[in-house]
Amino acid sequence: LDLPNTVEYAYINVGTSWDPWPGCGTKGLPHEIKNGHNNVGGGLPYDPSVFCIYVEPLTRVNAALHERGLITNSSMLIHAAVGPTKGLAPFYEYAGVSGVASSLSAISDEILRKEVKAGGKGPFSSGARGQSFTTVVTLKDVLDIIPDRVRILQMKTDMQGFDVSALASGGEDVRRIDEIYHECYGDGEAVEYEGAPIDNTFREAKALLEPMGFEAGLSRNHDCNW
Repeated sequence: LDLPNTVEYAYINVGTSWDPWPGCGTKGLPHEIKNGHNNVGGGLPYDPSVFCIYVEPLTRVNAALHERGLITNSSMLIHAAVGPTKGLAPFYEYAGVSGVASSLSAISDEILRKEVKAGGKGPFSSGARGQSFTTVVTLKDVLDIIPDRVRILQMKTDMQGFDVSALASGGEDVRRIDEIYHECYGDGEAVEYEGAPIDNTFREAKALLEPMGFEAGLSRNHDCNW
């Protein structure tokens, strides 16, 4: 990636959805981009030393990010999912027109049975669009495009059961990342998604990341940080 010489730091967001968090500001605009959770923050003021890389597999979400002006001259958008190997893979959408619950992982049979038993028609069925196919890259592919001179301050993933598997696909290059936030299951939590090659648990993340020198933060279920 031929980044400007001014860029010193990068943020990575995998599973960006409609609101990048954090989002990089735009040169020439006097205000901070307001995005992130519930559109109340998470934006970064324009800084020529900071660049944001978003990875999002859904076509209509990619289009919406451009239409809303969230892909700026200090960010780029990769239209793909992140998984253990490169290629094409089934991609499932479970919730709403925005694809707020979409994943390479299939919904668990237990969750499906519970929802049907409660009167639902299926997993998160309101507006769900079923299965399509998406291009898949590895995390190492994403990291490889970032010049070694650029410090990766943070990576956030929101992958509905595939986060730890995606982290593993980065290999030893994951060490380049200062801080990681990802979805995870803690002990005793119901597993909503299945089919990932590595269980999306705090325990598996710990086994992967601690040997690389990462230390667990306070959050060790639902959202883990290192």
